Amino acid sequence: MCLDILKNPVSALEKAKKSKNTNKSIIVLAESAILFALTSIVAIMKGTGFAPASYSLVAVSAIIIFLVILIFSMIIGYAMKIIVNILGGKGGYYEGLTAISYSLMPVSVAVFVSSLLSLVTGGPIIGIIVLIIGFASGISLLYRSIKELFKTDMLTAFIAVSVLILVLFVASSISFGLSLFNLSALGGI
Repeated sequence: MCLDILKNPVSALEKAKKSKNTNKSIIVLAESAILFALTSIVAIMKGTGFAPASYSLVAVSAIIIFLVILIFSMIIGYAMKIIVNILGGKGGYYEGLTAISYSLMPVSVAVFVSSLLSLVTGGPIIGIIVLIIGFASGISLLYRSIKELFKTDMLTAFIAVSVLILVLFVASSISFGLSLFNLSALGGI
């Protein structure tokens, strides 16, 4: 596991900036996707009371979560590259992928640990603290990685993340709206 990102994210980011190793970024992303998949396993098993009948649902859900996180993050990395370059940064797909994958690592660890803590009495309270720390690390690492990897300033990084959030919201809204339109055209609503 890429513990260096959790122990010292700034140092890990500097190493990534120097090495430009796409395989390392993909490994980090895959590890994050695995942790999100494991989180779905914990959540479904807890919700079904650990019933043996839910094992196939658990397996399918974990595979789907893993693939969605992996593919969606790669697409977001490419979108980040486009956004930051248009805003004046200088970088390629590696920089966009690394910014996304490195910032997902602390979030995925926090979500997984929090899901495990939800299984014990009093755990959800500690889980909230873990989530706060994980999301604080992940979000700040996203801004820092955009700034460092794309050789830009923090304001541009902030604008880039804002544009990305807007793009994701608009794309989701249009997709959802078209789905509803298609359902109503078929007489489903």
